[in-house]
Amino acid sequence: LLRVQVSSLAVIIWSTKLAAFLFYRALKVKEDARLESTLSTKSGVVFFWLISFFWGAISSLPHSLGVASSLEGDNIGLYSGTIIYTVGLLMESIADYQKWSWKQSNPSKFCSGGLWGISQHPNFAGNILIWTGIAIMNVPSLSWQLVPVACLSPLILWNFFLGQAQGSITSGVELATKKYGGDPGYSDYIENVPLLFPDLKKLFAKKN
Repeated sequence: LLRVQVSSLAVIIWSTKLAAFLFYRALKVKEDARLESTLSTKSGVVFFWLISFFWGAISSLPHSLGVASSLEGDNIGLYSGTIIYTVGLLMESIADYQKWSWKQSNPSKFCSGGLWGISQHPNFAGNILIWTGIAIMNVPSLSWQLVPVACLSPLILWNFFLGQAQGSITSGVELATKKYGGDPGYSDYIENVPLLFPDLKKLFAKKN
């Protein structure tokens, strides 16, 4: 089935890209302050890997259920899902590259250029779009009982990333505040730039 092939290729491209980027970053940076306290204990390590497994299983629900379905689905879902997936992949990839490049030349400053100037976490927003796109590709091929299960992927990811962005899940916000809190520009950035998705009305208003 074309739908299964496209969905599988989408997952392969995303997972390969993400694994390569994280491996390269680990080789260069060698540590992540956000995870130091979590990975310093055995229980923390177990918790980290359980969450990682849960995240992977939930994220892939639309694809896993879609692959198991023998129904073709429809072209509208396939094409629109592919477009949303592509936008999300580009957004996540560009955001990761921009922040990495920024940190190499501005290690003591918070990243506010490019996509990071219109979203505090454009990489999170891109990931949500990626799995929303994959869900839209596969949902038309599922029975009505499985549609809500497949939709858990983007919904849980949205809440998970929102929790991270707000600082209720990881210590990223606390660490950033300690590092950049004395910068007046940082306070203005936190107050005016959306957490996840850019405010399109403001963007178009600025252009006009």
